[in-house]
Amino acid sequence: MSKKRRAHTPKKHTSGAAYNLPADSNHKKTTTTKSLLVGAGLIVALIVIAAATYANSLSGQFVFDDKSAIVDNFHLPHWNQFINVIATKLDSPVKGRPLVALSLFLNYAIGGLDTLGYHIFNIAVHICCTIVLFALVRRTLQSAPLKQKFDRAAGGLAFACALLWSVHPIQTDAVTYIIQRTEVMMALFYLLTLYCAARSFNCEKRSLWYTAAIVCCAAGMTCKEVMVTAPVMVLLYDRTFEASSFGSALRKRWPLYTGLAATWAVLAALMLAFPRLRTVGTSAVTDSVNYALNQCIMITRYLKLAFWPSPLLLDYGWPRSLTITRVLPQAIVIITLLALTIAALIYRPKLGFGGAWWFLILAPTSSFMPIHSEVGAERRMYLPLAAVVTLVVTVGYIALGRACKILRPKNPSILRILSGTTVVILIAGIFVSLTVRRNQDYHDESSIWQKSIEVMPDNARAYNNLGLLQAKKGRLDEAAANFLRATQLREDYAKANKNLGVIKSMQGKSDEAAEFLRRAIQIHPQYVGAYKTLGKLLHQQGKFDEALDNFQKAWELGPPSAEIHAYLGGVFRSMGSIDKALAHYREAIELEPDNTMALNDAAVILSGYPDPNFRDLQTAIILAERAASLTNYNNHTILATLAGCYATAGRFEQALQATQKAIPLAASAKDKLLLQDLKEQAKLFKQKLQQTN
Repeated sequence: MSKKRRAHTPKKHTSGAAYNLPADSNHKKTTTTKSLLVGAGLIVALIVIAAATYANSLSGQFVFDDKSAIVDNFHLPHWNQFINVIATKLDSPVKGRPLVALSLFLNYAIGGLDTLGYHIFNIAVHICCTIVLFALVRRTLQSAPLKQKFDRAAGGLAFACALLWSVHPIQTDAVTYIIQRTEVMMALFYLLTLYCAARSFNCEKRSLWYTAAIVCCAAGMTCKEVMVTAPVMVLLYDRTFEASSFGSALRKRWPLYTGLAATWAVLAALMLAFPRLRTVGTSAVTDSVNYALNQCIMITRYLKLAFWPSPLLLDYGWPRSLTITRVLPQAIVIITLLALTIAALIYRPKLGFGGAWWFLILAPTSSFMPIHSEVGAERRMYLPLAAVVTLVVTVGYIALGRACKILRPKNPSILRILSGTTVVILIAGIFVSLTVRRNQDYHDESSIWQKSIEVMPDNARAYNNLGLLQAKKGRLDEAAANFLRATQLREDYAKANKNLGVIKSMQGKSDEAAEFLRRAIQIHPQYVGAYKTLGKLLHQQGKFDEALDNFQKAWELGPPSAEIHAYLGGVFRSMGSIDKALAHYREAIELEPDNTMALNDAAVILSGYPDPNFRDLQTAIILAERAASLTNYNNHTILATLAGCYATAGRFEQALQATQKAIPLAASAKDKLLLQDLKEQAKLFKQKLQQTN
């Protein structure tokens, strides 16, 4: 009877039953939708805050390594010269990093040397990093080992971590300093690799996420060498938050780890093809042990800056000769932290993962492999900072929970949220203010170097770079003083000696100039710039044979250069070897069609040389017109050449016009001899026109 009644009893329909779904399906669907909307809102907030924080960086200048990698990189305008950018003999920040070089080519193609586009790109990639970090931290906090403790607060905690990381002032070295997009681009692919791997752990479309992780890892290898640690970090993440052991992780996901390991071949190929022999590796100045001692100071400084981000420096100079006693306190701190990290990885792996993230990502640049071009750089903290921020936020959340249990307030959850939110907002506000202020420093490069000197008075490179800026502004005495100070702080500083030689030459002190230039060559026998500068000085002094030797040495050492060909042409012209002079001018114009020096000097020979074998008036006019056009008719020397070409061709009206444009320019340049010649020529051309009329 009871069975019969149950058979005829109408079923109670739930809203999900109409769709043949479990009774709680609509609730789950609503919860998922709500979670997605909240997540999207938090991401939008992160985008807006990060963009607003870095908005004042958009008008920042090119500074320091930006000059060699972008401003002075004559290959950038030519797509067919892409290989020359990543294979340059100089250890430029883009050497062997093709994806970064490609981004520069695109920036140049869109906006030339307008810094706006470069800054927009850097900020956009930084924002993408922030979003991926948010997603990764949230997913990690919702993973099985942490779900019970953090699931309900995962979104808020992930937001706090991503926010504080994004607006932290130390990040300006990677974001606002344009060429350091190498760090930001690498970080994006690093985070994406880890995120895609994490998504693959409990997903039906596992092979798709495997592929995405491997592709991102390979892309990161083409941005910066620190990416070498990414496959190891993925395995450590897997063992910590998903698998029971390393062996289990490798067995379950061997296709993923095989693919990630294969990306090391990409990095190895790039490093073998484009080695950084001048800046990476042991040298007479920097060995592995001494570099490690220097890193004791730098790593503790990074940690201090993570909590107290001031003062910030663009450049920390070169590694110094140190003893173990000098760095003993810092070494003890680092060894203690490393020991705690290892212990935590064994006994508290979730906590230990943060320490491993910090040490592992810093290891390639901050351990025993010397980078003797710079002892440290704040951009190296770009990714490691995520570990510090995440640990502080999550530990702070746990501490607040325990405090609430002790205090037993009426609404512990609300108190926990309000107090935590208040602290995060307060810290974020301070960080934003400091970041905005630091961005402002990039509007005036001299302020960056002045601050570097104030903080590190023994930084020779800071004095040299400040001197370069002063020299450009015509403040020669101040520049000379800073160059001299740089040579005193570092006796083997070839660039500072060369720069001091240039200033002495500009001040009319030729003998002193030659002395400093020869010293630069003695320090660095491969220094092309010193040979060129000394060659120009000797040419001006009429020492043609010595000038020729220096230019030929520069030509042998450096890549094919239109500038050196033009200098060689000038020396041969002064020596009366016109055939050799023209040959070098033609080589210069072929290498660089816009080389105004070669165009002008070739025009002088072709238009006015007595020997008819070298005279070609029609070509001379074409070359002189091109040189004048390239200089916007603002160079009095080139205009004088153009006037002479027109006059030789009997085109006196055009010759007079060119001369009249040249006269005020020559007066402004205080070129008295040429000014007098131009005035006399103007009278002559007027007479010729009157006779013609």
